[in-house]
Amino acid sequence: AESNEKEETSNASSNTESNEMSADGEYSLDTSNSVLKWFGWEGPKEADHNHYGTMKFSSGKINMKGNEIIEGKFSLPLSSIYVEDLSEGKKGILKKHLMAEKFFNALLFPNIDVRILGSKDGVADLEIGILGKTVQAKVPLAVSKNENVLKIKAEKFEVDFKEIGVKGFEPDPKDPNESISPVIEFDLDLTFS
Repeated sequence: AESNEKEETSNASSNTESNEMSADGEYSLDTSNSVLKWFGWEGPKEADHNHYGTMKFSSGKINMKGNEIIEGKFSLPLSSIYVEDLSEGKKGILKKHLMAEKFFNALLFPNIDVRILGSKDGVADLEIGILGKTVQAKVPLAVSKNENVLKIKAEKFEVDFKEIGVKGFEPDPKDPNESISPVIEFDLDLTFS
């Protein structure tokens, strides 16, 4: 049995050496160089009543085979929400609003946990843990590798949080233009080592 293990290890290292583009293996997220950008809106998206900002990751790991993700796990603390489009005083007001019970209830659920269940042909199956519930999403990803650094990007993908019943996303029966959309648009820029 030991000689078979040695042969497999030898074959694996020679495959990696002969194919520098291979991204096989486990990678750790570089949290200081990774970011999730968010974009939300009130009323119709085209009405241009929106807010946008970023969130930071506290941890993350993925397992790769070729350019496909076998599995991955990430955590984003709600405390990392940063609002980019408002004046300094109003940034804190919106962040506090988003962290309150009416929206993401950060006191009871301080983190958003994301699991990548796998990917095929550049599209990942995600499971997003938020408010003690899960939301499924399919996200197109671009994977690139330069030496020992792996980058994954996803541009302008939307996730609909309607099914988890966030109070702040419930339609305003008096004025639909004052309703906050349960659909949020994201950009993802991840760096791994």
